[in-house]
Amino acid sequence: MDDFRDWAALYKALGDATRLHLLALLARAPRCVCELTEVLAVSQPTISHHLARLRQAGLIREQRMGQWVFYRVVADRVPFWAALVAALPDVTEEIAQIGSNVTLACHIDETVPNRSRISIGESLDSGT
Repeated sequence: MDDFRDWAALYKALGDATRLHLLALLARAPRCVCELTEVLAVSQPTISHHLARLRQAGLIREQRMGQWVFYRVVADRVPFWAALVAALPDVTEEIAQIGSNVTLACHIDETVPNRSRISIGESLDSGT
């Protein structure tokens, strides 16, 4: 990020409470839109809009698994990433809420492999 416009786009992406909340959730583990809409109680189009803004700023990436798209953070995008995520409010209870809701389509779709093998630092191009 050598350009002031890149930095401005980054800070614009971080300048929204919903996007910060999404980053806090995605920093813990990859998530699909249905999980994020469940936790944030926001419509799918709204979540998709916020995810697009985060993706445009280079803060998240997506990975397709069957018919589902999972999002995760790009931890090395900015030098202060770890400090930023550590400073965000705790989302532990919300993460537990996601795990307990087995009615989410991506949780019951048998074409979605065990997501525990998707690590935050793993390359999206690795195919694993």
